[in-house]
Amino acid sequence: MKVQVQFDETGNVSAVLYPSSQTGGSKEGLSAQNVAILKPRDGQQVATLKIPRELRELTLAQLHSCVRVDLRGGAARLIAKGK
Repeated sequence: MKVQVQFDETGNVSAVLYPSSQTGGSKEGLSAQNVAILKPRDGQQVATLKIPRELRELTLAQLHSCVRVDLRGGAARLIAKGK
């Protein structure tokens, strides 16, 4: 499972949501559904990242508070804080 994550250059997460493709949203059905879009500010970016296996049982609120984005190695990935 993947989530969209908004984060800054140090990997601090400011927002997390499920991509519309995982919630049944589609461009054709936008008028019938509410759709959230992450809009990064200066110094932020948005990426769709895989949830690590050990964190898949967490709610979005729990994920938001206990993950950060690891930017080492060229590819962004979600990791638990403290790692």
